[in-house]
Amino acid sequence: MEKTKDTRNIHERIATARKQMKHPARSKTNAYKKYKYATLQDLYDSCLFQLLEEGVKLAHNTIIIEKEIWLRTSLTNIFDKSDFDESFSKMKLDLDPQEYGALETYYKKYHISGMLCLRSDFDGDDDGESLKGKNIEEKKSQAANKFINKEQGDIIFAQLENDGVLYEKLKTAFGINSVKELTSVNYKNAISFINVQKQNNN
Repeated sequence: MEKTKDTRNIHERIATARKQMKHPARSKTNAYKKYKYATLQDLYDSCLFQLLEEGVKLAHNTIIIEKEIWLRTSLTNIFDKSDFDESFSKMKLDLDPQEYGALETYYKKYHISGMLCLRSDFDGDDDGESLKGKNIEEKKSQAANKFINKEQGDIIFAQLENDGVLYEKLKTAFGINSVKELTSVNYKNAISFINVQKQNNN
């Protein structure tokens, strides 16, 4: 008997795979805030096998968009490479290798969690720059020239907790002289950066 051809699109495949997934283990403890969180490996362990079983490949790569480097995470239909879902976050080039690696790992975790609706309980929230497909330029232009408000500035300072060294790292990483110069598109990105630094220092 001839086998029926599997014509499911990427979203149907992801939906089927997601039903077989469990939320990732939280194998690490944040020494600063004393809570458990999922590592990147925990996320991979919770989803890679199930995705492959449904013909979906998970991959990360960096791409250049208007001279800026972006981290791209994709979920691709193995049987039709033109059928895929993807998420983007802009990387910073003026970080030292350890800081760059920490930010890259954070974005990978954020992308996987968001695309697969997996709870991971890692530091921070939406980095503010996770963009898809043809909406990249539109979303970038809408957010590029908006600066953070006073409430957001107060939250940044609260997260810094009078840590002068961390404040200097934040200013260097985002090319600013003060928190007031942060754009809204980088607000949650900055929160994520602070949390990653705290995690690495503990």
